[in-house]
Amino acid sequence: MFSYDMSQTANGQLNNVRLTNEISQSAISTTLLGVSSEGTSILIDFAGALSASEFNLLDVIVGNHDGSPDAENVAPQQVEVVKQDSNPPFADKVLPNGSKLFRREHGLKGAPFTAGSESKAVLHVPYTACKITSIELVNAKEEYELNFKLGMMIDAENYVIINQFGFDVNTPNGLFVKDSNYDADLVAGLVVEITAKHEDNAPEVGYRPRFNVELHEVV
Repeated sequence: MFSYDMSQTANGQLNNVRLTNEISQSAISTTLLGVSSEGTSILIDFAGALSASEFNLLDVIVGNHDGSPDAENVAPQQVEVVKQDSNPPFADKVLPNGSKLFRREHGLKGAPFTAGSESKAVLHVPYTACKITSIELVNAKEEYELNFKLGMMIDAENYVIINQFGFDVNTPNGLFVKDSNYDADLVAGLVVEITAKHEDNAPEVGYRPRFNVELHEVV
């Protein structure tokens, strides 16, 4: 049995059903017996031992797990909307542990569209640790949709998807920017996959999406 503290998830919460599905749909082949909790501890039980790569993948899955309650289980609340200036994900380049942040911009190009195809762009995280705050598509077209996924390398050339954070996202014509209201952590061995597709599966042949990804290396 593996034990994690609730604070190790992406938002410090646990959604048992969602985490069970995330583990079951991952590349971990050892049979999952169940996910439970005791206090602030998350308990994950398997039918057998995990390999080193499976254990590393489990760490990533737990670290990226969003434990928020499912929408249908949350009672509706009346919300007062107050307009305020937006704050950056972090206000200082020096983190509480003394590490420093250095902004790094990466440009990506998707594969040119052919008839009935999708276009995929992949960023292999090049830093030991970093934070991602923004993705932009500089030549967006409104009839196209984007999917954003997080993957983990399983060997020198292949990776498996472990999370998705954008689902058929609509874009306008021109510049499309996807900013995060908080920073998300990435580590070496992870990949960010961006897939563009035409809403009617009839893309403009030769159209090549061009992306910029904003990372902040932790040093």
